[in-house]
Amino acid sequence: FALVFLCFGVAFCDSPATIAEHIIKFNHVGLSVAEMGESLYFYKEIIGCTEAERFQKISGVNITEGEGVEAEIATVQYLQMPNSEFYIQLKEFLSPAGTELGERKQYYYAYNHLAFFVDDVHAVFEFLQKKGVEFISNGPIFMEHRQTWFFIALDPDDNEIQFIQPNPTVVASLLGESNEEIQYSGIGNHIIRFDHIGLSVPKLEKATNIFKNVFGAKSTPLNKVSGTNFSI
Repeated sequence: FALVFLCFGVAFCDSPATIAEHIIKFNHVGLSVAEMGESLYFYKEIIGCTEAERFQKISGVNITEGEGVEAEIATVQYLQMPNSEFYIQLKEFLSPAGTELGERKQYYYAYNHLAFFVDDVHAVFEFLQKKGVEFISNGPIFMEHRQTWFFIALDPDDNEIQFIQPNPTVVASLLGESNEEIQYSGIGNHIIRFDHIGLSVPKLEKATNIFKNVFGAKSTPLNKVSGTNFSI
C-alpha cells in the first residue's frame, strides 16, 4: 500500500498543473447542420469562409466510440475562417439522422454563439440583411462602456453569430497586423479575425475554475451581464 501511494504521489507531483503546456493552439468550432449544401452556401458565399478538408460519409468504430453515437455515419466539411488560421467544422448526421433541438434561448446551458471582429459593423449588417439572413438584434448596438458596436445574426440552423466592431484604436491595430491581401466572398473582407466562442453555463464560478485550473486559460473578469472572457 505504501509503495502504491508513493508512486501515485510522484506521478502527481511530476504532472503539470494544467494541460496548457500540451495545447498547441485552438483549432476549430464544430457545428451540426441539417443540410450541408445550405450551410456551405451560407458560410462560403455569405460569411466568406474557404473550403478545406471534406470527408464523405465517415464512419467506423473510432468515430462511434469517440463521439458516443452508435453506428454513426456523417458528412464533414472543414472551412477556414476569413483572415484566420481557425476552422469551422460542419457535420451533417446521416445515420442516425440529426435531431432538431427546437427553439434556442441565450440562457440555455451549452454552446451559445461564435463571434467575429469586423471593420464596419453597419456595412456587414446591411449586406446580411440584403441576403435575407435572420437576426436576433434589430440592428447594430453600441456598448458605451466598451466603445464597441455589435449585433447577432443566425445561420441556417439558428446558430448565433456575433459581429463586433471594436473601438477605432483596436481596429487600426488589428488591421495593421494583416500582411495578406486576400479577396473573400460575402463579408469576408470585413472580418478582421475570429474573436471568441460564447458558452452559457449554470454556475460561472465552477466553469471559470475548470477553464483556469484544467485548461490553463487566462481569465478576464467582466460584469454580471457579460460573464468572463478566457484566452487559451
